[in-house]
Amino acid sequence: MSVISGAIIPRATGTGTILRRPITVKLIRLAVPATFYSPNGAVGACGVAIQNSNFSVALNTADFKNGASCGEDIVVSANGKSITASVQDVCADCASGSIGLTSSAFEALTGSNSAKPVEIVWFFVPEF
Repeated sequence: MSVISGAIIPRATGTGTILRRPITVKLIRLAVPATFYSPNGAVGACGVAIQNSNFSVALNTADFKNGASCGEDIVVSANGKSITASVQDVCADCASGSIGLTSSAFEALTGSNSAKPVEIVWFFVPEF
């Protein structure tokens, strides 16, 4: 577990709330690569159809935990921007700690849909 004080927890719109008290998050991944994919309405490993326009994420196999992470939100940050995305799929090809974002989520975070992976930080949104 890690403690963050004064963290900014963004909403899907990109705005956030400043927390005045420490929070505990169950996992933080630092400096890991993120890529994007276009699910085109396919049903992900969590049983939900995923649109390219959704802010959804495919977690690496270890963090997906056989589906235990389905429906959880994560905060993803890169280059001073942050987004919130919902876990809807597993990325079997992703290295430990890495994620795949839907094309819309990746573009909102990076400003492009370059095939080049982007170094990110991500963590599960803590429950309050």
